[in-house]
Order: sequence, then C-alpha cells, then structure tokens
Amino acid sequence: MPIIQKLFNNHKGATSNDNTIIYDEYYTDNDGLSNEKTNHQEMDIQDIPSCSQTSTCSVPTSETSSCISLKSENVLKNTKIENFVDRFINQKEETEIWELLAKACYATGTPLSFTENIYFQRAFKKIRPCLRLPSRYQLTNNLLNAEYKRIENVVKEKINSSNYISVQLDGWTNIRSEPIVNIVLTTPEPVVYEIIETGTNRHSGAYMASIIERIVCEIGPKKVISVVSDNAKNMVKAWDIFIKNNPSSQISCDIRIYFFGCAGHVLNLLCKDIVNLPTFREIQNSTKSIIKQFKYSHILNGLLKEIQSAGISTEVVQNSHNITLKLPQVAISNKSINLLSKESVTSILDNTTFWVQVETMYNLLKPVANWISILESETCNISTVVVAFNEIQEVFAKQIQSSTLLKKEEYSLLQKLNNRKHMALRKIHLAGHLLDSIYKGKFLKNNESIDAIEFISNLAEHLQISIPDIMSELAEYRTNSGLWSKTFVWDSLKAHSDETRLHPVTWWKGICTSAKISSIAVAILECSPTSASTECSFSTYGIVHTARRNRLTNDRASKLVYIKHNLKIEQGFKQNKNKIDLLNTTGEDSYDFPDAVEEEEDDSIVYPSDNETDELFNAVNSYRYCHCNTT
Repeated sequence: MPIIQKLFNNHKGATSNDNTIIYDEYYTDNDGLSNEKTNHQEMDIQDIPSCSQTSTCSVPTSETSSCISLKSENVLKNTKIENFVDRFINQKEETEIWELLAKACYATGTPLSFTENIYFQRAFKKIRPCLRLPSRYQLTNNLLNAEYKRIENVVKEKINSSNYISVQLDGWTNIRSEPIVNIVLTTPEPVVYEIIETGTNRHSGAYMASIIERIVCEIGPKKVISVVSDNAKNMVKAWDIFIKNNPSSQISCDIRIYFFGCAGHVLNLLCKDIVNLPTFREIQNSTKSIIKQFKYSHILNGLLKEIQSAGISTEVVQNSHNITLKLPQVAISNKSINLLSKESVTSILDNTTFWVQVETMYNLLKPVANWISILESETCNISTVVVAFNEIQEVFAKQIQSSTLLKKEEYSLLQKLNNRKHMALRKIHLAGHLLDSIYKGKFLKNNESIDAIEFISNLAEHLQISIPDIMSELAEYRTNSGLWSKTFVWDSLKAHSDETRLHPVTWWKGICTSAKISSIAVAILECSPTSASTECSFSTYGIVHTARRNRLTNDRASKLVYIKHNLKIEQGFKQNKNKIDLLNTTGEDSYDFPDAVEEEEDDSIVYPSDNETDELFNAVNSYRYCHCNTT
C-alpha cells in the first residue's frame, strides 16, 4: 500500500474539535450512490513540498532518498458531511416548493406536463437531488385547486376592502368556438371575478341582464356604481331590462346602477367611420396594391425591415411634384421605386392628390388612436373621455379646412363624430370631468354642467349622503371657497419633478377627505371608462388555451386564466396608480384585442339632431372663408 494512502488510513474516522465525524474516503454523490474516493486523489500538488524543505516525516523509497513533508492541515480536509450529501427534505418544505413550482407554471403558461420532461428533471436533480417533483396529475388537480382557492380569497379580500365597484363584462369564443363571458371588477385595480361558460344559452339581452343581476346581488347593490360593456344591441337591451323592468325583486327599485358603453369601442367605431369615407376608400385600394408588392417581394420586404429596424421617425417626404409632407417614415426610396410596378409609381406615388389625402387621413386617425391607448390603460380616467372628444373635434375641424374631401364628406364626417360623442358620453362622464381636480369641468357646456350636477345629486341619494351638504360643498369646490380656498390644497396638484401630477382620486382621498363630496368624487372617478380589462382577460385566455393545448377543459382553462390574471394583485405588479402622466398622449399601456367577431352595434340609439353638426360645419366654412380672404 502506498505510504500516502497509509497516512490517510491512519486518520480515517478521526474527529474534529467540535466532535464532528470526518469522512476522508467515502461520500455520497448527487445520485445517492456511495463511491470510494480518497482525499489524496484530490490533493493539490502544492500540498507536497519539495525535498529541500524540512521534513517532518521522511519515507525512504528504492528509487530515491528524497523526503516528502506533509502537514496534517493540508492532508486532512475537515469538512462536514452536509457539504457532500443533500440534506433530507421534509414534508413541509416539499409542499412549499411544490406550491412555488405550481405558481410559476400557472403564471407563465408553462405546460402542466413540464415535470415529465427529462431536461427539467435533470435540471432539478442538479439543483436539489432529494427533491421529488410533482406529477402532472398533481399540477392539474390538487395544486391547481389549492392555488385557485388561495387567489380567490385574495380577490374576495380585495373586493371587501373596496368601497365602490365597477363591473365590466363581455362575450367571447375560445379556440373551440365555445361561447364564454368574462366578468371583471374594477376595485379600482381590475380583477377577474368570474369566467362563465354559457353553453347553449344565447347571449341575448335577457340572459346578459340575468348575469348582471346575479353579479350585483353577490357583490352588493349599494356597492356597485356602474356597469360597462361594449355597445352591442344585446348589451343595450340588457341595460334596459335591468333598469326598467327589474327582472328580480332581489334588487330594490331605489338602487341606481349606471350603465354606459366602452369609450374605446366607440373610438374604434369612429376610426371605421373615417376610413369608410369614399375618398379614403380609394386611398385604401391604392395602398393595398403597393403593400401587396412589398409583401410578396423578398427584396422589397427586406428594404422595409431595414427601415423598420432603424426606428420610426418623422421626416419630410417629397414626391416628383415637389409636394413636401411631414409623415412618419415610409419605405419608399429610390431603390424600392425601381422595383415597384410602373403603374403603381405613375398612378399612385406620382399623384399629387394621393399624398395630400394620405396626410389628411393620417392626421385624422392619429389623435383617435392616441386616445384609445390612453383610455384603455388600467388607470382610472373616466373624466378624460370628455377631453378626448373635445381634442378630436378640434383636430377634425382643423384638418377639414385644408383637406381635399368633398363638402358632403366633410359634413358626414362631422356628423358621425357628433353621433359617436353622444354615444360615448353619459352623465357619469360629465360628473367625473366636473369633479376631476385637474379640469373642474373645463370642457363642459352649460347644459352638460347641469346634467353633471344632477347626476351628483342622484348618486348622493343612492349612497345615502345628505344632498344639501353635497350641493353646498360642490358650490364651494367650483368657486374655490371654504376648504378649497386654501392654497396648499391646489398646490398639491402641481406637477412633480418627473412631470407627473397627483391623481385626482388620491387628491380627494388624501387632501379633501374631510369633505362629504369626496365619497361621491371617489365613487365616480374610480370607474373605468372602457371594458379593456375584459379584452385583456381574453388575451390571457388565448395565451393559456392555445391550439396545442386544445384538450384543456373549460373549467381548468378558466382556473388557469383566473390565477394568471389575478396573480399581479398579490405581487403588486401595478405601476404607481396614484399618479397620471398628463404629458404622455400616446399612452404606455395598451391591450391586444383577440381575433373575435364583433357584435353588431345598436342602431336603435337615438342620436341628437343635426343642429350641432350644422353649427360646427358652418363655423369651419366661415373660418376657411375668412382665412382665404386674408391670405
């Protein structure tokens, strides 16, 4: 036996100063097998001194009389066994690890069979050799039900802690074309409350009214302020059934719940009105012919990607007729023009009217698209719906002055804008704009201000707050007297260093909480102006229930969507909801609408007379006439 191995064997089973057994030759590897391995095999060459060093233990050999000096602290590695063997995992720790794995699986949309994948098994075996992974059955049953119950308790706690609730609902179809209705509550943070598989029930007005009635009864009639949905015929009919007919005696007639349509849906309909004008339809046909050439030519498609990768910027585009236009960057360069058909270049790109109409169409659609992004964010901004239509109306009036649209098309566009405005705005929007401390009813007309005050009075009666006190404080708020005569009250609304302002809801809760009208203001301003959160839950459903996971049952898919969408409430993933960026008109939060068939909008809505459209149309023409004479 070699002398070094003898030295190791002499120390085998030695104990350290803390009476811990030292194992020098045997240890358990990651696979749980006992392998023989001596420490001298791992000993560094630096631990063996040269012959010139002083020897404390000399060993003669037949080949040389050299001496090997060994020090016990270099030979023995006083290491505890826990560093070589994975400690035992008890039942409690295993349960905690399984819950974390299940939560990560549900939150990321990972397949429920991921623990059966050999690469996942190897990875976890390397991390924790003693860890036993949950099976697919446990992930799809016990762990899923437990996590669903836990998130359900979090949602209930969130609802109970909220003073006022706004209900959002909308219908959809899943990957198997099965009808589903999603219910989202604004607390003010949106939470998925329920996902209903309607089965053979038609989404009629009576059926949707019954769903609304049940949800209101579960939450509490006095806690629900508003219900928002799209403007489809069945939803408008459901509003009428719920308000007028009162389908159940469980809800007393003195309870007022306010219904209104999604402002984002109305603005999308306005975009559709714009592009359906005869002049712009011709532009669409022309641009489609060019787009098809880019799409089916790999060279043109490559040029387009080069420009897209460089970033979208605003530049001046000049065509062959020296018409300069300030448009977003377009993929029309000299190289790409040479690859296009001659007909497209001569009849479209060299057409002076084409570029002017493209600029007009772009300038009309841009503010509408920007406000869709803003209103569909998860920030409570019901008061800005009035601001949105006021700005869009100003842009339309300005663009029509220099457009090449026919007089008939100009009048039709203004009339459609007026109709969409009256479709979107309800008294609750006017009251919210009046109570928004940033605007204070700045864009309201006299009759609209009266409607807003009437709504505030009715809501005070609904919330059982003294109407005379509310009217008195409302007068003081509008005239900057009483509490609102203090300078510090309004100074708190000034922009911070990061160009943001205190959100009006936080202002009413934190600065004006002593006023009774603060409860009215918070109840209104915490309502959502759109049903975008419901559409967002549809997107989450589309991520969870894909074509590759088509075997998921609706019950299991609904639980996965419920968990995935509501997990952000527990972790606090929300951005600072107490501040609103007033300078960002593009909006940062947006939602991708799934590919679903839109329900037909209600054609029975009574629009206002054409007087307002006539006034706006005449004002635009008068301004244009005066401007032409002066120039």
